[in-house]
Amino acid sequence: MADAQFAEIWSDAIKRYEADTGKKKITTASDALKGVVSADSLLDLMDSEQREFKQYRSKGDRIRSVVKPILVVVERFAAVAGEGVGAVFEPGKAVFVAVKLLLNAARDVSEHYDMIIAIFERMQSSLERICGYLEGPDTVSSVLKNTLVKILAHLLSFLGLVTKDIQAGRIRHYILNLITKKNKIHDALERFDTLMEEEGLAVQEEIYLVTHQTHRVMEQAYRVVEQTYRAIEQAHVDEELQKCYDWLSPPDPSINYNLAQEKKGNMKTTGQWILHDSRFTAWMQGSHSSLWIYGIPGSGKSVLCSTIIKNLLETCKSETSAVVYFYFDFNDPSKQNFRNMLGSLLMQLASQNLGARSMLKQLWKTHNSGHEQPGLDSLQNVLGDVLVQLDAAYIVLDALDECLEDQRHYSLFLLVETMMLDSQYSVHFLCTSRAKVDIKDFLETKMAHTLALDTSLVHDDIAQYLSSVLSKDIFLSNVSEALKAQIQETLLKNADGMFLWVTCQLTVLKKCKMTKQIEKALHNLPKTLDATYERILNNAAVEDAAHLHYIFQWLAYAECPIPKKELELA
Repeated sequence: MADAQFAEIWSDAIKRYEADTGKKKITTASDALKGVVSADSLLDLMDSEQREFKQYRSKGDRIRSVVKPILVVVERFAAVAGEGVGAVFEPGKAVFVAVKLLLNAARDVSEHYDMIIAIFERMQSSLERICGYLEGPDTVSSVLKNTLVKILAHLLSFLGLVTKDIQAGRIRHYILNLITKKNKIHDALERFDTLMEEEGLAVQEEIYLVTHQTHRVMEQAYRVVEQTYRAIEQAHVDEELQKCYDWLSPPDPSINYNLAQEKKGNMKTTGQWILHDSRFTAWMQGSHSSLWIYGIPGSGKSVLCSTIIKNLLETCKSETSAVVYFYFDFNDPSKQNFRNMLGSLLMQLASQNLGARSMLKQLWKTHNSGHEQPGLDSLQNVLGDVLVQLDAAYIVLDALDECLEDQRHYSLFLLVETMMLDSQYSVHFLCTSRAKVDIKDFLETKMAHTLALDTSLVHDDIAQYLSSVLSKDIFLSNVSEALKAQIQETLLKNADGMFLWVTCQLTVLKKCKMTKQIEKALHNLPKTLDATYERILNNAAVEDAAHLHYIFQWLAYAECPIPKKELELA
């Protein structure tokens, strides 16, 4: 409520009071209350003035008990408005003065005191309820405060009417007709009841607002508690997963995935054709499906595989489905191992699915809390248990031909046949490899779909790759546009679908210092990757020959693949 409206309501109430009671200046009458600082002190003052009257002495306690709630309301309201009763605060002072003048008007007449008691008893319960809403400024809304101001303004006017009737002697039969008699005081009481109903509605609104605010605070608190609980739960989950990861110690296939993505560079559309191929879309849409993609060395199978994995990760992961993958890799002995593939798939599943996490944790517990290693059968059994409870599992294995041959024959092929291709599991199985005889004999008749990476399928990707290198590579920046066009045309024509072959030829061309050297190299290209490797070795510097021979000896007689770092130390 605005201060101007507040002042206007009180000004009108004071004018009505002064008109009814004949008091020209209610503020002048308030001078007698300078020592009054509370409701009790006002009652004490009135007691001291009225005690000389016999009728007051017999009814004074009763009068005090019904008048006090009104004074308390005024006192509380003054505090809410920011002023004390003892301060120069017109509304509070006005009501205090009006109550005192009303008792003064009674003049030791018993009926007058009875009327005061009857009227104030009628208002007492409502006024006491108001006190409950005035505990402090923060508990009163503007709507409720507006209603309270109107009530107190009407109270002042009402006190003026009663005082006027007492002064006029129109009181003796009033008590008997308090409820039914139609007069100004009766109308004022009805108006008071109406205001109290408004006060009730305002309080309901206040309660609603407070309840709504409390609900919002509780919701915020709940969210904080929930977030804290989830953070603690996630920390516990992370700790459990880390224990299982340390126990199985699987290699990280995301390294291969990221390397394949980096090979694409800025050529984001490389391999996108696979996503629209009919065989791939059929594989995606089937409830249980399989797809074998095969091609010659260097045809971009791993890069294509990364395109597929990226699409699956973006579109197929959910609470009841999972996307897992593994790259077999000649360059990393740990990624040629069938057991490590199982461990990697299980860890990926556990990171995506609660059921898988629980099963892996149980496997860890049954093996002396990670102090014993599980056998292949245990790992495969858990993998099967996890897959059977998923709505869908997308499993991608790249470069089956780079798995150790004996493990491929006796473990990997068996897993593919009994689990990946078994209809009891909702598995979408996709693998890539070279078209080696053993792999072709095993997969060709078992897979639902097969796709050969021939020249026509990868032609556009190779063309895009060549255009990107020729336009951005600093070693070819001085080459004329005509010669760049010749390089692109010649390499694209002879690539035969091999990305790696193109990369090797570009490496040689970058070392050429003159145009004639580039033209000569283009007219003398090796036909195959093997011929390319042979030429690279033949062109090696003489001082490197002994070192290369030493490395090849290590590779030839090694019982297992040797990592690059170990070769560097040999």
